[in-house]
Amino acid sequence: AAAAAAAAAAAGAGAAAAAAVVGPEHPKNDKVLRKPFFKDWNDFMDFDLTFKHKMPITCSELTLLLEKEQEDLANWDVCVDRKEIRVAKVQTGTGCITLRAWAMVPGINVYVAFYLFYKLDERVKWDKVLENGKLVEGNMQGSEVIYCLMKIPGVTNREFLQYRRAFLREDGSIVIVLRSAEHLDMPEGQGECKGNIRVESFISGYVLRQSYDDKGEPVLQIFLMSCADIKGLVPKWIINFVAPKKPAEWVDTLRKACQGYQDAHPRCEDELREYVQRFRKENPFDYEAGYEADVVEETALAPQPKESDPALQPTSPCQPCGFVSTAAK
Repeated sequence: AAAAAAAAAAAGAGAAAAAAVVGPEHPKNDKVLRKPFFKDWNDFMDFDLTFKHKMPITCSELTLLLEKEQEDLANWDVCVDRKEIRVAKVQTGTGCITLRAWAMVPGINVYVAFYLFYKLDERVKWDKVLENGKLVEGNMQGSEVIYCLMKIPGVTNREFLQYRRAFLREDGSIVIVLRSAEHLDMPEGQGECKGNIRVESFISGYVLRQSYDDKGEPVLQIFLMSCADIKGLVPKWIINFVAPKKPAEWVDTLRKACQGYQDAHPRCEDELREYVQRFRKENPFDYEAGYEADVVEETALAPQPKESDPALQPTSPCQPCGFVSTAAK
């Protein structure tokens, strides 16, 4: 009985944490969140990859990322500790390292950072590690499937096929989770994937927050977490030596891209608001079947724009906002 009570309490705590991610009660329907699929972080990391590759991202994974953001640094090696960024690493059982990083980026708007990171045709303009990126499938139970190619001089090209899911929380923070996926349109080692090495992305997570300094100027707060096996013949010690330096380089590159975009779009926050707000929409697959059926029916009746739809592109500085409110793909 005690064990059953403890299990019930744990399930309740997980559901409460998930509720904090997915948002307030739906005004029309009584709804119940599905129980967290993964028991805890260790269960998530140790779970059978063959199964995870076929399963879109669950809301409990967003919660796990938020918990990792707040976790202390006991047993973590703090390898970068500067005013603007802190990076910590820990060795995993896979032989790879897991990185966590916290950064403060003065002068940057959170909507701009999210837009330039999330929209792949924008990201490849500034993220020079990526050769290309494309959306493979736009709606798989609230997740997308994306494909990115990374070219590194002197070694075989690496590719990522990942589920990707983003959620705009009530406090304005934006949570993004990615991990490896499978898709019939992008079979490993065939077609355009031939000759590439597919990276195993155990977790790639980001939390973006907006704060302000004493003068009222915006400050972007970034938390990022990554654990991946790039495979191939690159020695693990080289990866472990180089990887901790990359978050600071990546954040600085993002900062420059955001500053350039903000200079070119003085009304960027207003222009991008609708683009970002569409990620607040609840995912019916996070809830038990009754509510899911109601929302799926409503969603099916609504037009589903493609990412290339001009209505989802930011307006120029001299135009009124041209966005339409849509469900996240």
